[in-house]
Amino acid sequence: MAVLRDHDGPVLVGFVHSGLATAFFSRIFRIAGRRGFLPNWRTGHAKPWPTDGRPLTAHMVRRYWTQTSGGLWVGPQRRYDVYGRLLAEGEMVVAPIDAAGTGASSFLGARVRTTTAPARLSLAHGAPLIVGTCVRGDHGVVIRLSAPIGAGSVAERQRAALACAERDIGGDPAQLLLRELPLADVLEWQARRDQAAAAVEAAQEYVGSARAALAEAREAGRAEAAVRVAGAKLEVSQARTAYRDACTARDAIVRPEPPARLSQV
Repeated sequence: MAVLRDHDGPVLVGFVHSGLATAFFSRIFRIAGRRGFLPNWRTGHAKPWPTDGRPLTAHMVRRYWTQTSGGLWVGPQRRYDVYGRLLAEGEMVVAPIDAAGTGASSFLGARVRTTTAPARLSLAHGAPLIVGTCVRGDHGVVIRLSAPIGAGSVAERQRAALACAERDIGGDPAQLLLRELPLADVLEWQARRDQAAAAVEAAQEYVGSARAALAEAREAGRAEAAVRVAGAKLEVSQARTAYRDACTARDAIVRPEPPARLSQV
């Protein structure tokens, strides 16, 4: 725990959603003996956490996350920049390392894609990245802090942070509070589904425009109506075929199943 108490410069604590969130946040800042900043994912605030030693309840956690006095407004699109400014000012910030993102790695034996923001902030501002975990045990919860990660590329720091977290929760998925991990297979499935849904929408628009052309052809003069109607009917048929094909392709994309040991997450 001295790793936090003895460090008075900028520091970034990366955490995984494990154990008991209230206990983790209340203890981590008490251990550090200094204020720190963490985002409120619902309202976008970054709040300095109190360090007066009071035990925190879930109600107090929500209140501290949502009040505005003394905090910094951090919209989701600006959170990285604000965290960078806080680190440049020598503050301590706390951010998740298990949120979905673009960084390819492995966690608990599964391929995942997690955020690289903590690793990028650590590298850009020379702030050590310390991984904090909260583990439920027979006699309450245990807070664990890793040794500082202060070397390597962004990818190396990200992988090292996840490896520290996996080790400190004992490789036990039951310790996690997340409903689902950001599994790479699932994220790729979601991207393919989004592309297929866009194709279906485009096909629907094609059908609508083809029908409009057919209606316009039928209203034209007799001399050209036959040719135009025949062409418009063909286009409607092609549009319907494209729509059916797009729907079939969309429905064929099956959500992958998580590894057996992660089914409880």
